[in-house]
Amino acid sequence: MRTTDAVVLVVRCFHDDQVAHPSGRVNPLDDAETIELELVFADQAAVARRLERVAKTAKSGDRAVVAEHELLQELAAGLEQGRPARSLGLDLPDALDLLTAKPALTIANVDQSGNEQAVEQLRAFGAERGIEYDRAGRQARG
Repeated sequence: MRTTDAVVLVVRCFHDDQVAHPSGRVNPLDDAETIELELVFADQAAVARRLERVAKTAKSGDRAVVAEHELLQELAAGLEQGRPARSLGLDLPDALDLLTAKPALTIANVDQSGNEQAVEQLRAFGAERGIEYDRAGRQARG
């Protein structure tokens, strides 16, 4: 998944007793937060590994390595707060290849009702985290 160019979150925003949900209830905002948090956790692990390697080299005083160490510390602090890398305003090197630094798109999968409350919650959630938004309609069963 790290080699992708973007992340697309398709979030269910409709209720249908014939379509099971892992948690037993449909809550689009909780689902989006859970997915984003899992990506943040994955990035935390990657940054921690990189920080460990760079910390050893930073002791040499090399300016580039010291600067990377400082950047990684700032990044780690933001991730620790549950914030995706894309929302931190940091100039991240491509070599980090962080999932939450990639462009992201949330698609609200809605039924005919449109579930505007859930859609608005997802839109606000994405705006706080630098995630684009779109909406996909669900076809009625015939």
